[in-house]
Amino acid sequence: MRLELIARGEGYVDGKHGPTYAEAARTADGEPKLLHELMENVRAIAGQPTPRA
Repeated sequence: MRLELIARGEGYVDGKHGPTYAEAARTADGEPKLLHELMENVRAIAGQPTPRA
């Protein structure tokens, strides 16, 4: 999904870009949805907002 976002011009190619990975996790099918939920929980505990693309 990350590569698809990059191909559509909605993500970044260089380095690990947090919002690109978060959006890929949010919109991908299968297990990445669980990953996104876990990321949201960790951010909530840390008091940081979930980044949006």
